[in-house]
Amino acid sequence: MNKLLSRSIIATIFSGCLAALAPPISAMDYSVSLSADNQYDTDGGLNGRDQEELESSIGLGLNISQDNQRLDFTGNYSLNYLNFDNNTSSDRSQITGNSDFVLSVIEQRFDWLAAHNITETSPSRREANNTADDQERRQQLTTGPFVTLPITGVDQLILSAEYSEIFFSKPKNTNLQTAENDDTQSLLGSINWEHALSEITDITAGYQYQESERDDREQNLEFHRYFIGFSRSLRNLNYSLSVGSNTSEQEGQSSNRGLFYQADISKQSGANTFSASASRQLTESSLGLNSLRFDSELRTPDTSQLGAGQTLDNSTIDGAVEITFLSMDYTSTALCKLCSYGAELSYVDSDYENEASEDDVVNAARLFFNYRLSTRLTAEFQTGIEKTEFLTTDQTDDRSDTSLYFSWNASPRLNIRAGGGYAQEDSETDPSNGSYDNYYASISFDYQLITSRLGKN
Repeated sequence: MNKLLSRSIIATIFSGCLAALAPPISAMDYSVSLSADNQYDTDGGLNGRDQEELESSIGLGLNISQDNQRLDFTGNYSLNYLNFDNNTSSDRSQITGNSDFVLSVIEQRFDWLAAHNITETSPSRREANNTADDQERRQQLTTGPFVTLPITGVDQLILSAEYSEIFFSKPKNTNLQTAENDDTQSLLGSINWEHALSEITDITAGYQYQESERDDREQNLEFHRYFIGFSRSLRNLNYSLSVGSNTSEQEGQSSNRGLFYQADISKQSGANTFSASASRQLTESSLGLNSLRFDSELRTPDTSQLGAGQTLDNSTIDGAVEITFLSMDYTSTALCKLCSYGAELSYVDSDYENEASEDDVVNAARLFFNYRLSTRLTAEFQTGIEKTEFLTTDQTDDRSDTSLYFSWNASPRLNIRAGGGYAQEDSETDPSNGSYDNYYASISFDYQLITSRLGKN
């Protein structure tokens, strides 16, 4: 792919979507917020050197949503400026957020997707700490059509195509090992057949093709997936299972074949909600968990909802990666009317085709308990652990974090949150600079400057 041409194409598509959405304007909800945060750390460098730090930030947030027969659109972005008094990291601006456009060109027949995501992430799970200088900015742009073709009253064919680009900015910490140019472009096409056995039960079969080009790679990566699936939706119970085969191919190298599966279950019983997911797939390393979900809908997944301790990608590594992912989530309000509590468990096994030395397993768990002290004041307690094991060296990094915060809705527009906690890491990969004990305390303010609705239904 020509890099300049591909970026022009995606920019044109995004502009066309926006232009198509402009007339007429229907009801659109939007809000603008101002935030300020101050956090004190006993080890702001997160390197075991006991470097005290006061991190201050001020930011603006924008939230927009619109949902009608023609358009489903959401956008959530924040711009923050970070200041570090003791220079454990460089002062910097930070932009995070995501947006999704789903344009219904022909109702229930032809949709067009445009999605954008921008986040700060660590380029390497082995080397980087969770500090500003160790993070790189990751952007992903995605667009493509989604076509539904009815065949019979119970059969339909779903065709989709997707073009995606991922851009990385380099971290300010130049000591980190990063790829020379790890921007990635990918094309994806799929064809799915769906058959309704009943109003609540479906079976599926399909094929998916993906081609991935990385700027520092001479040969493109190709992925093929064949699968069959079953799903059932009851009043309080939903479950689905898809199984098939994965294949990755790269010129000059032998192809790699493996098992594909994805299983999901969710159950709600009174005040209790339980969900679990399991999947195994081959994907490009820079995509990571961003491509883990294999749904018929052409959407960019929200990996923050996939469980505790997950990692978006490992951009320093080139080539294909086989990811095995397991998660379980439980939430409840059964103990009392004023509280909510729950637990999250996750397991991520990453097996890299070209860099076996980077193979790792991440196990994580989180517990939380929230208690409403009054109509405006809530106490929020959580504790979590994460263990990363690097398989070829038998080294582990153990992290834990426990915190207690109080959230006060001082007014309909103003929220104040204050509290603190203790975070710890014991690193075998970098014991001199990667192990730390950190006590922290913070207070933050969030004020809704504007909350309004534009246009009419």
